[in-house]
Amino acid sequence: MRSAAPHCRGSAAAGVLTVIDATNVQPKSRAALIAVARAHDVLPVAIVLDVPEEVCSASRTRGWCGTAAGSCSPG
Repeated sequence: MRSAAPHCRGSAAAGVLTVIDATNVQPKSRAALIAVARAHDVLPVAIVLDVPEEVCSASRTRGWCGTAAGSCSPG
């Protein structure tokens, strides 16, 4: 998986709120994002959801909008 860090450098430099929607569960994955935040004097914040495995599995099956995975597009 590619890092989101290169994509958020410009936003951070411009002072724009930047949200990275990714799991980044490995320290190495988070390190580049944290470095970008620190380089631009921005506080990195993590939102951690403690969701049961069954809920995660059901969500992956349904897709993000609650229908069959891949059957809808963002509106």
